[in-house]
Parts: sequence; C-alpha cells; structure tokens
Amino acid sequence: MNIATALNKKYIPYTTVMLTSICINSTEHIDAYLLNSELENDDIMKMMSSLEKYDINLISVNVDKGKLNERMPRNDQWSLEMYYRLFMFELLPKTVDRVLYLDGDIIVNNDINEFYYMSFDDAEMIVCDDKGGLNKPETYGDKHREMFSEAYKHGFRYFNSGVILFNMNKMRSLYTFDLYLEAMDKWNYKMEAPDQDILNYVHWKKVKYADYKKYDMFARVAHNQKMTYGDIMETASIIHYPGYKPWEAGSFHFDIEMIWWEYAKETPYYVQLLENFVTDVLNDNNVSNYIKMLEKDLNIKKKVLSKALRIMELGSDTNVSDDNYNSEDEVVSIFDSPTWQGGYSYSFEQKQFWVDARHKENYVKLMEQFLEEIMTDSRAENYAVSLNASLKELDKALDMFIS
Repeated sequence: MNIATALNKKYIPYTTVMLTSICINSTEHIDAYLLNSELENDDIMKMMSSLEKYDINLISVNVDKGKLNERMPRNDQWSLEMYYRLFMFELLPKTVDRVLYLDGDIIVNNDINEFYYMSFDDAEMIVCDDKGGLNKPETYGDKHREMFSEAYKHGFRYFNSGVILFNMNKMRSLYTFDLYLEAMDKWNYKMEAPDQDILNYVHWKKVKYADYKKYDMFARVAHNQKMTYGDIMETASIIHYPGYKPWEAGSFHFDIEMIWWEYAKETPYYVQLLENFVTDVLNDNNVSNYIKMLEKDLNIKKKVLSKALRIMELGSDTNVSDDNYNSEDEVVSIFDSPTWQGGYSYSFEQKQFWVDARHKENYVKLMEQFLEEIMTDSRAENYAVSLNASLKELDKALDMFIS
C-alpha cells in the first residue's frame, strides 16, 4: 500500500500518529512517501524508530521550495507543505501506480483495503465530498462563487483534498506542477482554500466519489450532527480533524477527539503531547473570552430591549434611564459561579497544581484524567450554544421593535 503525506519538522509527531493508525489497522506492507523540504536523516530515523514494530517503510521525498511561486497563499493555517501534493506525479517512482494521499491530521480507524483498491473507472482520482464550511452555499465567499459558479450548474461537488486516492499513471501523463501554477495565476492566486480549490477547479469532471462518512469524516461535522465517539467508531474508517486539532487549545473539545489520542498513546510522543496539551489549555483564554463576549453582548441587548419596551409603554417623549433596568435580569458569567468546576477557565491554584504534579508518580495518569475531562465535559459548549440562541431571539425582538 502506497501512502503519501506532506510535513515539516513541526508535524513529525502528528504525522507519526497518523501513520501509526494506518499500521495498526492494516495487514499489508506500507510504503509511506514523506513529501518535505526540511527533514534531516535524523528526523526520518526517529520516525522509523517510532514505527519499528510495524511493516512500514518511510521514504523521504525532497521537494524543491524554489519551484513555489511567492504569490501562492500561505499563513499560519496554510503552510507551504500543503502544495507538495501537487508535485507527487513528478517525484514519486514510476512504479507507483496508485497512492493514497492523507493529511497529517487524520486517523485511519479501520482497514482501508476496500477503499485503496477501489476501481478508478478511468477517473484521475477518487475523492470524498468536503462537508466543512466551504461546501455550504451560505458560506461561499466571492472567489469560491466566481471559480465554481458554472461548475455548480453541471452537478459539481466540492471535494476535500486531505484524502485523495491518485491514479498515478493517468496523472503523470496529463499533469505537471506548472499546470497548477497556470490555474492559480488565472485566479490571481486568490483562493479561499488554495490547494483544494485548484485541485477541484482542474479535476472536478474527472473524479470518482467515495462515501465521505466512511472515508473522510470530519470530526467537527460529526460532532455538530450529534454523533458520538461510539457512532464514529462503528461507521468511520478515516476520521479527519481539520481546523482546530485534538492536540491544540483554543476551541471546544469533544469526545470524538479521544480517538486521536488513543492512537497517539501508541507512539513515543504521547507524554510530550499530553504535557503540551495540558499546558496550552491551562494558559488559553480563547474559549472563556468567547463566552464572556457572548454574555456581555446578551446583557447589552437585554438592556437595549428593556429600554425600548419601556419607551413603548410610557411614550416616546419619556426619558428612560438605565436606572429603570432590572439588573437581576443580567446574565452572570458562568465562570464567576462558585460551582463552576469545568474547563476553559483556571485559577492560579489550579495552574500551580500542575506545576507540582510533574513530580508525582501518577503524573501521566493525572494528565490523562484531565484530557478525558476536557474531551467529555460539554457544559461550556452547550452554554455557548444557549447564549447564541438567546442572542438570536433578542435580535429578532429588536428587529421587530425597529420595524
């Protein structure tokens, strides 16, 4: 089985977790092609050591950064490496007739032979629908509409570039990296999801679709659809974690992310990943600040609506001050409640506990308990959902008053 992925030094641990998940669920020998520009021999040897008990061979494939156009979009979320899949046809051995490209934020949770050996039926690649935000008409940006408006009239389905089974013989005979550059240049390098948009733009008429629920299930989408850890374990062979990652702070976490951590536990990086996660969560304020912002907005709009209703009741010439507002109606921050013991907001004493915990024999067990609590405690997220629902109701009431 031929696997390809792109990575830099930072992504070595996460890519190792992904490859470990494939090995655990495969009975075949695996050749994994690592598309990169900065890995050294020591990096490859360390990855090989991490995977030594599995039947896998790692092949480092050097990509010349000089071929990349400076105008190609990149930022904190879009690294140069995301473009490396566009080089594969020129760099991989001619003997490779098919290769499964996987992003590093993926878990293979089942045997994927059925998918890997699926007939191409003359297609250039086998893909899965992208069920993230870019596949919803209400979230299309102007450039996406411009690029694909005509295609949508002819049954176009936007696919995800994180899981692609490439028909290498066909791709080699028809495409070069320069062709993709020409396509990017045509759109002035202004794409909402650069590599993915270009792959869709160039290939959409020549792809075959596989079941995304089985072979490219977005964890966040599944969570939003009320699917649970158990549901995903039963149905999804490939689980994708785009956007916020299971190993990062800064967002609400959920039980499906525990699947990633279960495979991470099978790697030598596990304890370091746990330490990084605990430290980041303890020091991150994104979630608590987001909730506090919602609470503040809700209180402001409650006050505005209360004043508006009072004016309507007493007459437009009446002077209604804030003194007429019943402060008991205000939302008190969930984090100010003495009963709040959930995650996303931590006291100095709680942070100090983890400084001292490093010296305890059960340190790893404590971190695992902390991880599980974060992944399974949905109170903060549910509270944010209820705040947003209340804000929408207030907005409707204010709109009615204005009209």
